[in-house]
Amino acid sequence: MVGRKQKGGEQLMRALYLTRHFQPKMDTLLLEPQMINNFRYCHLQLPDLANDSRYLSNADRVKNRKTLLDVLASRFQEKATSDWLLVFEGCGIPYGPINTLQQVFSDPQVLHNEMVIDMKHSTAGTIRLPGPAVRFSDAANKARLPPPLLGEHTCEVLADVLGLTSSEIKKLEEAGIV
Repeated sequence: MVGRKQKGGEQLMRALYLTRHFQPKMDTLLLEPQMINNFRYCHLQLPDLANDSRYLSNADRVKNRKTLLDVLASRFQEKATSDWLLVFEGCGIPYGPINTLQQVFSDPQVLHNEMVIDMKHSTAGTIRLPGPAVRFSDAANKARLPPPLLGEHTCEVLADVLGLTSSEIKKLEEAGIV
Protein backbone atom coordinates (compact mmCIF):
# COMPACT_ATOMS: atom_id res chain seq x y z
CA MET A 1 0.00 0.00 0.00
CA VAL A 2 3.03 2.26 -0.27
CA GLY A 3 2.17 5.37 -2.22
CA ARG A 4 -1.61 4.81 -2.11
CA LYS A 5 -3.33 8.15 -1.79
CA GLN A 6 -6.33 8.00 0.51
CA LYS A 7 -9.49 9.61 -0.85
CA GLY A 8 -12.06 11.51 1.19
CA GLY A 9 -14.62 9.23 2.79
CA GLU A 10 -12.33 6.20 2.72
CA GLN A 11 -10.26 4.83 5.55
CA LEU A 12 -7.54 2.27 5.17
CA MET A 13 -8.03 -0.43 7.76
CA ARG A 14 -6.05 -3.60 8.43
CA ALA A 15 -3.91 -4.75 5.55
CA LEU A 16 -5.94 -4.22 2.39
CA TYR A 17 -9.40 -3.60 3.82
CA LEU A 18 -11.12 -0.38 2.90
CA THR A 19 -14.04 1.20 4.70
CA ARG A 20 -16.18 3.34 2.44
CA HIS A 21 -19.22 5.51 2.91
CA PHE A 22 -22.01 5.22 0.40
CA GLN A 23 -24.76 7.69 -0.31
CA PRO A 24 -28.08 5.79 -0.36
CA LYS A 25 -31.32 7.56 -1.26
CA MET A 26 -31.09 9.41 2.05
CA ASP A 27 -28.38 9.90 4.67
CA THR A 28 -25.06 8.07 4.44
CA LEU A 29 -23.99 4.52 5.19
CA LEU A 30 -20.59 3.21 6.27
CA LEU A 31 -19.77 -0.25 4.97
CA GLU A 32 -16.83 -2.64 4.68
CA PRO A 33 -17.17 -3.57 0.97
CA GLN A 34 -14.11 -5.82 0.88
CA MET A 35 -16.10 -8.55 2.61
CA ILE A 36 -17.85 -9.36 -0.65
CA ASN A 37 -18.27 -13.06 0.08
CA ASN A 38 -20.77 -12.11 2.78
CA PHE A 39 -22.89 -10.11 0.32
CA ARG A 40 -24.71 -13.16 -1.02
CA TYR A 41 -26.01 -13.73 2.52
CA CYS A 42 -27.16 -10.15 2.91
CA HIS A 43 -29.77 -10.19 0.19
CA LEU A 44 -28.15 -7.45 -1.88
CA GLN A 45 -29.43 -9.33 -4.90
CA LEU A 46 -26.03 -9.19 -6.57
CA PRO A 47 -25.31 -12.90 -7.08
CA ASP A 48 -23.12 -12.22 -10.13
CA LEU A 49 -20.92 -9.96 -8.04
CA ALA A 50 -20.34 -12.62 -5.37
CA ASN A 51 -19.08 -15.06 -8.03
CA ASP A 52 -17.23 -12.55 -10.23
CA SER A 53 -13.55 -13.56 -10.62
CA ARG A 54 -12.52 -9.91 -10.20
CA TYR A 55 -13.73 -9.99 -6.59
CA LEU A 56 -13.07 -13.52 -5.30
CA SER A 57 -10.11 -12.67 -3.05
CA ASN A 58 -9.23 -9.60 -1.06
CA ALA A 59 -6.34 -8.92 -3.44
CA ASP A 60 -8.77 -9.12 -6.39
CA ARG A 61 -11.19 -6.74 -4.67
CA VAL A 62 -8.42 -4.24 -3.95
CA LYS A 63 -7.12 -4.48 -7.52
CA ASN A 64 -10.66 -3.89 -8.89
CA ARG A 65 -11.81 -1.59 -6.11
CA LYS A 66 -13.10 1.16 -8.40
CA THR A 67 -15.47 -1.07 -10.35
CA LEU A 68 -16.59 -2.80 -7.15
CA LEU A 69 -17.35 0.50 -5.45
CA ASP A 70 -19.15 1.81 -8.52
CA VAL A 71 -21.44 -1.26 -8.59
CA LEU A 72 -22.11 -1.03 -4.86
CA ALA A 73 -22.72 2.74 -4.96
CA SER A 74 -25.27 2.25 -7.73
CA ARG A 75 -27.02 -0.49 -5.76
CA PHE A 76 -27.15 1.59 -2.58
CA GLN A 77 -28.92 4.38 -4.46
CA GLU A 78 -31.94 2.10 -4.77
CA LYS A 79 -32.96 2.21 -1.09
CA ALA A 80 -32.90 4.55 1.87
CA THR A 81 -30.32 4.15 4.62
CA SER A 82 -32.96 2.88 7.06
CA ASP A 83 -33.84 0.09 4.60
CA TRP A 84 -30.17 -0.90 4.18
CA LEU A 85 -29.71 -1.04 7.95
CA LEU A 86 -32.48 -3.65 8.09
CA VAL A 87 -30.88 -5.60 5.23
CA PHE A 88 -27.47 -5.72 6.96
CA GLU A 89 -28.78 -6.60 10.41
CA GLY A 90 -27.07 -9.81 11.52
CA CYS A 91 -25.03 -10.25 8.31
CA GLY A 92 -21.61 -10.08 9.91
CA ILE A 93 -20.51 -7.13 7.76
CA PRO A 94 -19.29 -4.02 9.59
CA TYR A 95 -21.79 -1.28 8.73
CA GLY A 96 -23.62 1.65 10.23
CA PRO A 97 -25.22 4.98 9.47
CA ILE A 98 -23.17 8.14 9.40
CA ASN A 99 -25.24 10.58 11.40
CA THR A 100 -25.31 14.34 11.08
CA LEU A 101 -24.58 16.36 14.21
CA GLN A 102 -28.30 17.02 14.55
CA GLN A 103 -29.01 13.28 14.42
CA VAL A 104 -26.29 12.54 16.98
CA PHE A 105 -27.49 15.19 19.42
CA SER A 106 -31.11 14.01 19.17
CA ASP A 107 -30.47 10.25 19.23
CA PRO A 108 -32.63 8.62 21.96
CA GLN A 109 -29.71 6.54 23.30
CA VAL A 110 -27.43 9.57 23.44
CA LEU A 111 -30.10 11.52 25.33
CA HIS A 112 -30.88 8.61 27.67
CA ASN A 113 -27.20 8.24 28.60
CA GLU A 114 -26.94 12.01 29.14
CA MET A 115 -24.18 12.29 26.57
CA VAL A 116 -25.46 15.77 25.69
CA ILE A 117 -25.56 18.47 28.32
CA ASP A 118 -26.93 22.00 28.42
CA MET A 119 -24.59 24.58 29.92
CA LYS A 120 -24.79 28.34 30.46
CA HIS A 121 -22.15 30.26 28.50
CA SER A 122 -21.20 33.85 29.36
CA THR A 123 -21.80 35.21 25.85
CA ALA A 124 -23.71 32.52 23.94
CA GLY A 125 -26.44 31.81 26.49
CA THR A 126 -27.44 28.18 26.95
CA ILE A 127 -25.40 25.87 24.73
CA ARG A 128 -25.54 22.12 24.11
CA LEU A 129 -22.28 20.22 24.51
CA PRO A 130 -21.11 16.62 24.42
CA GLY A 131 -21.03 15.27 27.96
CA PRO A 132 -18.17 13.24 29.42
CA ALA A 133 -17.48 10.19 27.26
CA VAL A 134 -16.39 8.00 30.17
CA ARG A 135 -18.28 7.45 33.38
CA PHE A 136 -17.42 5.46 36.46
CA SER A 137 -19.98 4.23 38.98
CA ASP A 138 -18.20 5.74 42.00
CA ALA A 139 -17.01 9.01 40.49
CA ALA A 140 -18.79 12.19 39.54
CA ASN A 141 -17.56 13.01 36.05
CA LYS A 142 -19.39 16.16 35.04
CA ALA A 143 -18.52 19.08 32.82
CA ARG A 144 -17.75 21.94 35.18
CA LEU A 145 -17.08 24.87 32.86
CA PRO A 146 -18.33 26.03 29.47
CA PRO A 147 -15.86 26.50 26.62
CA PRO A 148 -13.66 29.54 27.38
CA LEU A 149 -13.64 32.75 25.45
CA LEU A 150 -10.51 33.48 23.42
CA GLY A 151 -7.73 34.26 25.88
CA GLU A 152 -9.99 33.91 28.92
CA HIS A 153 -7.53 31.79 30.91
CA THR A 154 -4.25 32.92 29.34
CA CYS A 155 -2.93 34.76 32.39
CA GLU A 156 -3.86 31.88 34.70
CA VAL A 157 -2.03 29.39 32.49
CA LEU A 158 1.04 31.61 32.19
CA ALA A 159 1.17 32.05 35.97
CA ASP A 160 0.04 28.64 37.24
CA VAL A 161 1.49 26.36 34.59
CA LEU A 162 4.52 28.25 33.31
CA GLY A 163 5.28 30.03 36.58
CA LEU A 164 5.48 33.53 35.11
CA THR A 165 5.16 36.49 37.47
CA SER A 166 2.55 39.18 37.01
CA SER A 167 5.23 41.62 35.81
CA GLU A 168 6.43 39.08 33.19
CA ILE A 169 2.84 38.57 32.00
CA LYS A 170 2.34 42.36 31.86
CA LYS A 171 5.43 42.68 29.63
CA LEU A 172 4.01 40.01 27.29
CA GLU A 173 0.72 41.92 27.16
CA GLU A 174 2.47 45.22 26.45
CA ALA A 175 4.47 43.62 23.65
CA GLY A 176 1.24 42.31 22.09
CA ILE A 177 2.29 38.70 22.57
CA VAL A 178 -0.59 37.97 24.93
